[in-house]
Amino acid sequence: MKYVFLFLPAIGWGLMPLFVAGVKKSSIYNQIVGSVLGAFIFAAIVTAILRPAFDATTFLLAMLAGALWTIGQVGQYVGYANIGVSETMPISTGLQLIGVPLVGVIIFGEWSSPQAKLFGFLGIIALVVGVVFTSLTDEGTSEGNKKNQVSTLIILVLTTLGYISSSSIPKALEGSGVMIFLGETVGMIIAVFIYLLATKHLDALKDKKSYQVIPAGLV
Repeated sequence: MKYVFLFLPAIGWGLMPLFVAGVKKSSIYNQIVGSVLGAFIFAAIVTAILRPAFDATTFLLAMLAGALWTIGQVGQYVGYANIGVSETMPISTGLQLIGVPLVGVIIFGEWSSPQAKLFGFLGIIALVVGVVFTSLTDEGTSEGNKKNQVSTLIILVLTTLGYISSSSIPKALEGSGVMIFLGETVGMIIAVFIYLLATKHLDALKDKKSYQVIPAGLV
């Protein structure tokens, strides 16, 4: 059964863009608001059921991780809008699969044996090659002619650092995973509010399309 649980994040992460795309003509602002609200609702329900022990320091650091996640998610939604889901997801996910293990090795001392390091770094090299090839498009195609492709890829790479950081911080935390998850979603909400305020798009909080994206956040 534990292996089934290991597949759930991958399935949910893969379905999320489809749920987002299902809300026609939703803006990046609608998408990020709906996503974080859905995640917070799920976290609040699970927390109410399981009632984990609370630790203030861990909760605050979890909030920081959630805020950094928001940076990564906004970058991913920019990618959806500019170059499409099919090109954004392999690059974003691939970069996370490269960055998170490297943080684990360098900071947390994972892959302690020489054999683990050998196969681990060979896997990372394969991922790097895959990401590079995924980011290339043929000249003359609709994707290759997109003028904003290079700038979008730069944004995607930089904002994915937010994802990597948000995945790495919880590794250093002690306490209930449910409590950490709730803290992350609170950080997401705060970061999204600041983002909307800075971009002058607080009107997204009143837009029904934002609430139609909530299922994506639940997933």
